[in-house]
Amino acid sequence: MFTKILKNKEYLGTVSVTAASIIGAVFSYLLQLFLGRTLSVENFGSFTALLALSYLINVPAMVIGISLVKKVSALYGNTKINNLSALYWYLFKLFLGVGFVIFTIISLFSPAISKSLKIFDIGAVIVFGTTMALSFLNTLPSSYLKGALRYIKFSFWSLLNTFFRFLFPAILVLVGLKLYGVFAGMSIGIILNFFIGYFMLKDLVQNKVKADVKREVKNIFIFSVPVLFTNLFLMALSNIDMIMAKRFLDPISAGYYAGTLTLGKILLFGSTPVTTVMFPMISSKYAKGEGVKSKFFTFLGLQLFVVLTGFIIFQALPGLITTVFFGVKYISSVEYLPSFSIFVLEYVLIYFLVFFCLAVDLKKIFLILIPGVFFQFSYISIYHRNIFDIINANIYAGIISLVLIVSFLILNEKWRKKPKQKNLMFQ
Repeated sequence: MFTKILKNKEYLGTVSVTAASIIGAVFSYLLQLFLGRTLSVENFGSFTALLALSYLINVPAMVIGISLVKKVSALYGNTKINNLSALYWYLFKLFLGVGFVIFTIISLFSPAISKSLKIFDIGAVIVFGTTMALSFLNTLPSSYLKGALRYIKFSFWSLLNTFFRFLFPAILVLVGLKLYGVFAGMSIGIILNFFIGYFMLKDLVQNKVKADVKREVKNIFIFSVPVLFTNLFLMALSNIDMIMAKRFLDPISAGYYAGTLTLGKILLFGSTPVTTVMFPMISSKYAKGEGVKSKFFTFLGLQLFVVLTGFIIFQALPGLITTVFFGVKYISSVEYLPSFSIFVLEYVLIYFLVFFCLAVDLKKIFLILIPGVFFQFSYISIYHRNIFDIINANIYAGIISLVLIVSFLILNEKWRKKPKQKNLMFQ
């Protein structure tokens, strides 16, 4: 049985990525634990609000990454190595330019961001802008490793990424830089991890060959348009609650909600590796004109098993989870964790189904996410007396989104049938 599992790419990929994610989550939450214990409750709320804002700002980088995984999987499957190398260096130069624009915009608007989120340190927001400017760089090694189905290397690279995100911020905070140190340390980690990723991909990208990649770039950006809105709504669904909590709740309550959200996302990050493995595999098979129905249900079964196991633990042991990570300082977050984990369960399934839709070119999925996000925003805008109001908005929005996505998949039959010809868009 063990030998059979080793030969199964779905299970082996899922196991390696999941293992790296679990270990990586330890480092991610060591940083959260460290900051939660080191910073004041108010400052930890400010950090978590900026982190939530970073997810929204990073939507374009995530979108390009998703499109790039799909493109790399198609090129790699057809052994077009020269195109892969030329595309890598073209995007490298493009991302450097985009990063400069992002830093300039955040610096210019830092007073407004500081005032809106009640962060009374404009300098920390500017340093935060540096981290955002560099975020595009890591899109390249991440997308290439996943697109080439190099899950072992991707797992190691991902593990180093989370380790560096813990190590350098922790060191700089210890020397007294506080929020400055957190984001400066993250920037250092991004740069170092980018170079490590490059060396892992040398056989694919070390030769700066001349090849016309205009078609590839055009296809990436064409695919990115619907993916941009899809990810924007996905990120809004999972992060707008923290931004609005920081805006509407008092600083202490916002800090406790930040603790609840941070703990809840242990379940989120521990469950999403299944989607990480699923997306390039389904994309590659669909691009070749192969059927994907059986693979979909295989991955869906894995996803349900992983997320339900974690959900049961969160329902049964909220106090233990809270005290292990944050100690008694955030004991007030315990009562919120079981309810919040319901939303996380919903979101994991939403995330999985949305990425499956993108893998089989059901790009209109972004339209299906709009009602849930609109409801969430409207509900919190009206009802924000306490933390439970915000959690309820999340749960109701998750139910709306799940029902609509499942209905969308049922009504679209093409993914359940073996395509008659190859999907040429990413060939």
